[in-house]
Amino acid sequence: MINPLSDYPRRPLIFWQPALSIHQTPLLERIALEWPGPVHLVVDQLQSVDRTKNSGWQAKAPKGVIVSTNGALTPSEAVHIISGFYGTTQWRSNRKRIIRNKCASVWVMSESLQTRGNPLKVAGRLIRHGVAALKLNRRLQGYFAIGEKAASQARKFGVSAERIIPFCYVTSPPVSSPAPLGQSRGSTQVLFVGKVSRTKASDLLFKTDLGSSLNIRVIGSLSTDGIEIPDHVDYLGVVPNSEITSYLREADVLILPSRHDGWGAVINEALLVGTPVVCTQACGGSTLIKGAEPYRGEIINKVSADAITLAVNKVLSAEVDRPAIEAWAIDAITPVVVSKYFVGSLQGEKV
Repeated sequence: MINPLSDYPRRPLIFWQPALSIHQTPLLERIALEWPGPVHLVVDQLQSVDRTKNSGWQAKAPKGVIVSTNGALTPSEAVHIISGFYGTTQWRSNRKRIIRNKCASVWVMSESLQTRGNPLKVAGRLIRHGVAALKLNRRLQGYFAIGEKAASQARKFGVSAERIIPFCYVTSPPVSSPAPLGQSRGSTQVLFVGKVSRTKASDLLFKTDLGSSLNIRVIGSLSTDGIEIPDHVDYLGVVPNSEITSYLREADVLILPSRHDGWGAVINEALLVGTPVVCTQACGGSTLIKGAEPYRGEIINKVSADAITLAVNKVLSAEVDRPAIEAWAIDAITPVVVSKYFVGSLQGEKV
């Protein structure tokens, strides 16, 4: 059983993460309002250079949260939320001190681990996290699984089903935004947002036969794996995250055909403006597309150019109720809603 924390109403809540993230800040700010005690965020570095350069991110420290790059200054008698079993550098430096304190409450929050690519690297990654899971052993209170694949991996690492809590990434509700900087061609817009890479299956997207009436618009940095962008693709490069919403509003469908994607926060951003989504089962965020009503898009089980074409055409021919999608997203995946779910889960509530 997960031990409720209601007996410790003002215990500090400490998140251990690699860096500040625009996809964590909105949720942390709401949690700081919901949690009765102080909320800390310990990061290895304030900004991720790669994210800032390749994704247009400019993350800011969440309001109401005590941010530090030195975990040694935090109390061990607290509720600790670590990113993955292995955790961050700061967590590993403080793990023994915290685990020794019987009053410490330890939880894991994680998306799925990458299991594609170099076999030796994949094996090393799984072994590293497996050993870390064994070290946590019975001290682990619960596991916030970001996506269904993360939940499946947690079970393989020995986490019992009752300790696994379905979870998701959260983005801020959109505000009114200016018109896109790119020039619309007056045709149906298929939008891709992400790194142009094999991991994101950009190579397959560029091989789709969507017809001349569809405009494929791409936002994101270029990888180094040699994928060339065809002339018919409207490539806009890296766009500041603050401007992404306007492009999503203009799009008829968002496409994220990733071979692996821990979550894919752009899925949240699309749904929050009522844009349907085509993504693969490999995206953790595919869980947001499932469900009867409103219709929110299509999930590709086995990615291929033909499968992408079929899924996109199915969405474009469907009766899409954009206001209904937006209303569903506001009720289900905004920081206000998810923060209550998170705090309630920590306190042992059935939410």
